[in-house]
Amino acid sequence: MKQALQNTLNRRTFGCTGAAWVLFAGCPSRSSSQRGTAAGKPVIVATTGMIADVAKTLAGDLATIEQLIGPGVDPHLYRPSSDDVRSILRASLVLYNGLKLEGRMGDVLEKKSDNSPRIPLCDQLPQDRLLGHGEGDSAMDPHCWMDLTLWEMVSLKVEDAIVKLLPDHQSEITARGATLRQKMQQLNTVISEWMQTIPESQRILISSHDAFQYFGKQYKIRVEGIQGISTTSEAGLKRIEELVSLIVEQKVPAVFIESSVPEKGVQSLREGAKQKGWDVALGGTLYTDAMGNEPPTNTYLGMMEHNARTIVEALGGSPTPPPPPTPSANDIRHGSVRGAVS
Repeated sequence: MKQALQNTLNRRTFGCTGAAWVLFAGCPSRSSSQRGTAAGKPVIVATTGMIADVAKTLAGDLATIEQLIGPGVDPHLYRPSSDDVRSILRASLVLYNGLKLEGRMGDVLEKKSDNSPRIPLCDQLPQDRLLGHGEGDSAMDPHCWMDLTLWEMVSLKVEDAIVKLLPDHQSEITARGATLRQKMQQLNTVISEWMQTIPESQRILISSHDAFQYFGKQYKIRVEGIQGISTTSEAGLKRIEELVSLIVEQKVPAVFIESSVPEKGVQSLREGAKQKGWDVALGGTLYTDAMGNEPPTNTYLGMMEHNARTIVEALGGSPTPPPPPTPSANDIRHGSVRGAVS
């Protein structure tokens, strides 16, 4: 019961009056023709904030977007509540990351439905762009959103799915998609330039778990995680000792905690390095598996900009000039973003 309550509190709903889980769980039973709608709009369920943000940007006020896993919540460990299951069963469209990210929701998400499509977005990316794809499904890295170029591809898949759901609004949805992808491309260019300002010997990113491999490959920075690609496995003493040795030998200036992962492991690294004569700084908080509550980290683009700026500054680089203003979903929806594709 406690877990179910926590899950409910951690969920967010966009574009509707009142929470969608209340509509689903607290209202009288509806006919099948009414399922998947709230206030006359189709309901799109998204598991993570990164997916929900893209869906909201593309759908605007045309649909109700319900996010299951809230800010600061680890999707690797999240257990679906009864309300989550109801929402998934009654949604018009279900968008989820796939690649085992939502491991404890897999049975519900992967079950076929005659009523609505359920799309594992990262499962549909080109296999040669996925890290670990040659080692079996269990080893595939699900953190695809950490590469803006991959998340562009995901946004196209979200766009296609929403257009199929709302075909009368195709031109409106595709225009928003073009603007969003333009902003992704601009930010990708800026982050690439920022990363080049970090001294080459200091381009080592160490964080709570192995969520930055796509980021590292895209921006040419070495990445090490205390835990593996999933937070379900604890880091052993051997791993801590390996990273402490790396930090001391390479004089790594900073290590990073993550918003959705306990910081105990990172503090162990700092203490171990200090015992060996190297004072490694805490570089800041990065947002990996979940977005934040407040701007700028409560949007996907804002989260990516924050992470890049935090990493660059802590490792000795210079994140200037600033990137173009991060647009809100409302800006993109109404075409008020400077430089927007018409």
